[in-house]
Amino acid sequence: MVRNFTNGNMKIMSGPNLFPQLKNYWFIYGTEGKKQFVFMWGTVRGFLKINDKQVQSPDYFVVFWGYDPKKGKIVKIDDLMNLSFPPKEPFEFKFEDGKYFLNHEDTELVFGKDYAPPLVDGIWKIVKWKNEYKVVSGKLFGKKFLGKAYVQKVEARAPFTPWNWLRFQGKNIGDLFQIIPKKSQLIFNGVKYPVEVSAKDGFLHLTSDKVDLKTTPYEDYTVNFSGIGKFRYTEFLVEVKGVVDGTIVEEYGMVEEARGIVV
Repeated sequence: MVRNFTNGNMKIMSGPNLFPQLKNYWFIYGTEGKKQFVFMWGTVRGFLKINDKQVQSPDYFVVFWGYDPKKGKIVKIDDLMNLSFPPKEPFEFKFEDGKYFLNHEDTELVFGKDYAPPLVDGIWKIVKWKNEYKVVSGKLFGKKFLGKAYVQKVEARAPFTPWNWLRFQGKNIGDLFQIIPKKSQLIFNGVKYPVEVSAKDGFLHLTSDKVDLKTTPYEDYTVNFSGIGKFRYTEFLVEVKGVVDGTIVEEYGMVEEARGIVV
């Protein structure tokens, strides 16, 4: 069913919106200290290539990767898949009794109670999103996992253009999204701090009279988009250190570095 872009209350488990030129994706990011993972999948109605594979519903491009301190970088999925929704094979993502469940081979994760209030539907020009913040537990790559997760659904009719994103969700919770070259703000434990941002190859430096925060990447993964234009999207797993308004920060997180433009 093709749904109008602006109508309705989006839910994480709502199926793909096949409005023309609209990109749908689901994004899950989990953290337990240095042990982190990203699981994402998406589709479109029209032409779009990801890593040289044509993505068009019912085909989805799926990426599942992460880092284990003992094993290093682990890539489980990077492929084009014909999926039903909600997905059942070769991975399962479902919602039951107020919880999300993600299962694939040696990974069995349950996303339970909120660690922060869910963000209401966001609409910015022609991008719509839903974010939820969950405590996640179970097994990741066959090992016990207990941490925090960011669960998101996005519908984007806008072109993908350059951005920087920083997220950490440990003892302290921090979030920054910058559409280049606009100025941005760090949301740190619920308080907003306008900051200057310098960014290159996963190294971010956020500064203001109250903020001096740096990231150092220790692993990364790149996905390339092509359509009308080209777009490089890299996820960096990072250490985050510095000071925010007198609070010493020593966390692990993720930086997104998106460069180029694609329609």
